[in-house]
Amino acid sequence: MKIKGNTIFFILWMVFITSASAQAPAGYYDQAANLTGTQLKTTLQKIIRGHTRRTYDNLWTDFYSTDDKPNNTVWDIYSDIPDGTPNGNPPYVFEFGASPGNQCATTPGTEGVCYNREHTFPKSWWGGGTAAADTMYTDLFHLYPTDSKVNSLRNNNPYGNVTTATWTSQNGSKLGTCSIPGYSGVAFEPPGGYKGDLARNYFYLATRYENRIASWKGLSVEGGGVLDGSSFPCFEPWFLKMLLEWNNLDPVSQKEIDRNNAVYAIQHNRNPYIDHPEYVTAVWGNGEYTGISVNPSISKGSAFVSDGYVQISVPSMEGRQVEIGIFDTIGKPIYKTKQFMSGLVKVQVSTSPGIYIVRVNSGEEFFETKCVVSRK
Repeated sequence: MKIKGNTIFFILWMVFITSASAQAPAGYYDQAANLTGTQLKTTLQKIIRGHTRRTYDNLWTDFYSTDDKPNNTVWDIYSDIPDGTPNGNPPYVFEFGASPGNQCATTPGTEGVCYNREHTFPKSWWGGGTAAADTMYTDLFHLYPTDSKVNSLRNNNPYGNVTTATWTSQNGSKLGTCSIPGYSGVAFEPPGGYKGDLARNYFYLATRYENRIASWKGLSVEGGGVLDGSSFPCFEPWFLKMLLEWNNLDPVSQKEIDRNNAVYAIQHNRNPYIDHPEYVTAVWGNGEYTGISVNPSISKGSAFVSDGYVQISVPSMEGRQVEIGIFDTIGKPIYKTKQFMSGLVKVQVSTSPGIYIVRVNSGEEFFETKCVVSRK
């Protein structure tokens, strides 16, 4: 298989993030350098805490910049179809504004009527409270505009994988019995193209509110099935494993980068797991989580294109068996292999112009880089 295009640029992950998240202050993450596990998580909490609190009414207009599509309509992750329908349109589109527009005044009985404000981490899980008394109530990183009917059906149920659905939305979101071993209750499965977004939001919440999350387990039945009653790892094994898998399969997209910048402009903190996706592995390990995780260290390496091959070098992994994966921005694997790292490893894949992610994992070390493939 050959890589298409006359000009292909590979940009190391950290270089890409520096340019893509240029609104982050210089040195924003300096304190987190070379840290892993709970030490990294606590340091990140110190960096992102103390953000500007919004009112609940503020959210209606905040969404104009955090969740607007290029055509200035509402980007609803519960009704959008990331992969697109044959004509590239979602099943319905909401307009911003209370009048005219599709902002909810009441909860309708059907899908596609109006949007409201969804706490992706349900209020009952942390005790709710009010916008005036609890910063989390209006923390934009876990609040999205979503179809009111879908939001209502999701209710307080955790996210999960659903094999047999009792209800399916027009874009394929599903409600039904969770199919993941470890939880047999009702779960809500969002579209695959937004699973990583939601996973990284949960990692943000576990970090931003790490001084409170251990006390939430007994507050609701649904939340109790997800939270483990600790400040680390925070989540029950089944749920953490799922979040890690969702994070891996649906890498950071341009939508997330833009939303991170927009939220930062409003409430003045950032989601570190969008700016630095490698922090997820550095804190929680990888998708093979079976208890307290062993955190692979973050390795330095390089990747470039020559003679139609992606050539990868990670000196610290020399002589070790590694897993190499290349993924598109919605998490679809383009290429996967296991082999020994020896000098420059050549990977030949066929790709269209776009953004791709390269990951190398030895089990003890982890390297990730993002690439842009363009054609003259």
